[in-house]
Amino acid sequence: MGNINPNAAALAGGITVDAISIICLVFVVIAPIGTVTSVANSLFHGLDVSSIAVRSISLGSSILGLVILFLLGAVSGYVFAFAYNKISEKV
Repeated sequence: MGNINPNAAALAGGITVDAISIICLVFVVIAPIGTVTSVANSLFHGLDVSSIAVRSISLGSSILGLVILFLLGAVSGYVFAFAYNKISEKV
């Protein structure tokens, strides 16, 4: 297998993380609060999020979250591709 383009991997990582975040956001908006907290409690291994769960989600905070998550996904994708390319040269 050839090298992975780090820029393409960064873009793919950012898009993937944002897609997952949008699905989560839609779930939080349409699901009953009890279901949302139950799922969140399952994901956070023993933490009880019921006391901090909110129903009001602003557009601004949603967009900011998407931007931050895109950047985290992009950096992760870039680092993955860089590390993969370096390791594959040695193996």
